[in-house]
Amino acid sequence: MDQLTHDLPGVAVYIDDCLMSGTDADSHLQNLRRLLQRLEENSLRCRLEKCEFGKPFVEYLGRTLSREGIAKGPKVDAITKTPAPTNIPELRAFLGQIQFYGKLLPNLATVLEPLYNLTRKDCRWKWGAEEQASFQQVKDWLCTETVLDHFDPSLDIGISCDASDRGIGGVLFHRFPDGSERPIANVSKTLSPAQRSPHKATPALAANRLARWVVPLSQYDYSIEYRQSSKHASNAEMPSVAYLQDQTQHLTKEKEMQTWTQFTQSESLALKSDQLIQEWWPEKAPKMQLSRWS
Repeated sequence: MDQLTHDLPGVAVYIDDCLMSGTDADSHLQNLRRLLQRLEENSLRCRLEKCEFGKPFVEYLGRTLSREGIAKGPKVDAITKTPAPTNIPELRAFLGQIQFYGKLLPNLATVLEPLYNLTRKDCRWKWGAEEQASFQQVKDWLCTETVLDHFDPSLDIGISCDASDRGIGGVLFHRFPDGSERPIANVSKTLSPAQRSPHKATPALAANRLARWVVPLSQYDYSIEYRQSSKHASNAEMPSVAYLQDQTQHLTKEKEMQTWTQFTQSESLALKSDQLIQEWWPEKAPKMQLSRWS
């Protein structure tokens, strides 16, 4: 089917499932006639009961396609109701379902990093606050009405990028004449331990890698500008890549403070040490009492 229809405008084929489109009603009908004629020339038929014509939107390969853009399909409801996984096979099944909607979800790789870490061979299974926050954040994203714009080569194209010490993310977007911007696709990647290394040679190596892009990019007319996070393209759908890190750090610090408070109130030596710090630390502390705190 791909070989039969590869030169037909407005036709997309997946195995035997044909999708028709057009810029307007007339072009849509012309593309449809060309497709039906091509099928007839090759002795192929369509079952009328399986065909749909003139639809304002269609469900295709798990996505909803309309003139407004590309949105998530109705099957995401099953994912949003999925309980937290209790083992690695369940986690991998969940990650496989989420990856299907990767282009619709911003910074997906960074947010899913705690879950991917659990699938490593050298990592023990431990479902904690960070993993639950990652799991819930992805399900919350699936509940939002995110719509990707159709690519139009006649419009201005931009790439908005963001990064943290955990990962990088980007949004390919259209800029309209009125100044508004709409996302076309999202992409993200977590950084490996080597890429997160604070080694001083890393910036120099990165500079050489960027330099190699100068020649191929020189054939295009583009500009590079710095933007504040609040001015990123589709910023409403593009949360900070440090969201999970900030949230889990807050939970960890709060839990740590509670642990130390309980320990200080129940440990006699800790109470004595706290009293000496508040009043005055003696020049010679009794070894029997404070040797553990030296």
